[in-house]
Amino acid sequence: MTLTEKYIREIQKYLPGKIKKEVAAEILDGIRQGLENGENEADVIEGFGDPRKVAMGYAPQVGYLIGPALRFLYKRILGILLGVVGIGLTVAHLISLLVTPESLFTFFLKLLGSYYNAGIMIFGTVTLVFFFINRQVDEEETFSKEGTWRVEDLKETPEALEEINLAESLPGILFSMAAVVLLVLYLKPVDGFVINLSLVLAYRWLLLVPLLLLLSAEISLVIRRRNTNRLRVFKLVSGLALNSAIIFLITREGFLNAQVIEGFQGSLAVVGTLLKNIPLVTVVIILMATGFEIYATLKAVSASVERWKP
Repeated sequence: MTLTEKYIREIQKYLPGKIKKEVAAEILDGIRQGLENGENEADVIEGFGDPRKVAMGYAPQVGYLIGPALRFLYKRILGILLGVVGIGLTVAHLISLLVTPESLFTFFLKLLGSYYNAGIMIFGTVTLVFFFINRQVDEEETFSKEGTWRVEDLKETPEALEEINLAESLPGILFSMAAVVLLVLYLKPVDGFVINLSLVLAYRWLLLVPLLLLLSAEISLVIRRRNTNRLRVFKLVSGLALNSAIIFLITREGFLNAQVIEGFQGSLAVVGTLLKNIPLVTVVIILMATGFEIYATLKAVSASVERWKP
């Protein structure tokens, strides 16, 4: 990543999304003009000055609620709080479902309501706090106290990570959607089936929650069109939750329909034996796949970090 790219990306961190491209194009044009005049890239960038000051120069155009000096910290704290509270609410509702069983529709309705209420409260509170802090901060004075800004002050920022191919993501999205629809709408007990579907129905919420998390991650990948370490870890955790739920389910007593398996006699006895070993074989396959997924995720995260280490 060139100095110019690092500088523009640093400026964009403190800008609202609606003017990021416009400002980046303007800054890039100014740097190019300086280079065409024979100036050194570092000198041209230092001429523009502190990225936060540059971003602050566009404040009158967009009417900042949170200024450049606090904008990055504001977004970071807001994201952390929303994530932590979201996970906490999900766990709390799952525990409540275990204690007091209710329909899946009611469960998800309550969960979404909790997300909405908590999100509004957190967003409003954090925004108000930073708004009042921002009004007490003299950004010009803050930047002046930090001394003269130099190109060496540019922090390394991660390059755009792995680009996502829509054709590769689509099967995962379709599979997750099909599984969710099947579990919610069409799964019903069937006599004579090898698997005890009544047991699956009793614990289907254990499968639905991680499936929905995986689906949201896949959709996010398609929308953003690139992978990030945060999404990689989110998908890994969701996948681990789904695999754990499957292992829990297939190792439950009564998962296989004993009457159906015992019905395989004579030359078909081998089939019955194979069916009895389905849970064990499935657990082994899941554990192997999980180990590979953990290894692949850690390797990808490590590789992306190495690419932008100073």
